[in-house]
Amino acid sequence: MNKLDRLIVLFLVLIFAFAALDKAAHIHGFINALDGYVILPFPIGFALAPFIIAVELSIAVGLGVRRWRRTAALQAAGLMTLFTVALAVNRLRGAEKICGCWFSINTAQGGLHFVFNGILIALCLIVWSSEKSIAGQNCGADDSASPG
Repeated sequence: MNKLDRLIVLFLVLIFAFAALDKAAHIHGFINALDGYVILPFPIGFALAPFIIAVELSIAVGLGVRRWRRTAALQAAGLMTLFTVALAVNRLRGAEKICGCWFSINTAQGGLHFVFNGILIALCLIVWSSEKSIAGQNCGADDSASPG
């Protein structure tokens, strides 16, 4: 893994860990944000919030462990795609509410939000692809002791 790949992984670990911890610190705001998504059939933010926080934390941990990195990167790309689709549905239906991504910092809620999500998805797929090529080169090698 080259230096750029390591920086991408570190960036993604920090993004997902911060997002999860920020949501946990502002749990009531996050529940309200989830309840504002029109894609959900009824308000179930109270049930989804802890699950989403746990998933984001597990992705952050998984990205930090080489053995789990490839799976975590694909899960992260999937989660970000799901969030982006839900946000797009909200915008198309005119529900311009807070997305619930961050509470401690102010992020763009408009088109830049989609660009940022797209960049995160692309970075996750780069990590997934990079780890795929590493796995192919190390057939049979035990990489459990190497964090990065």
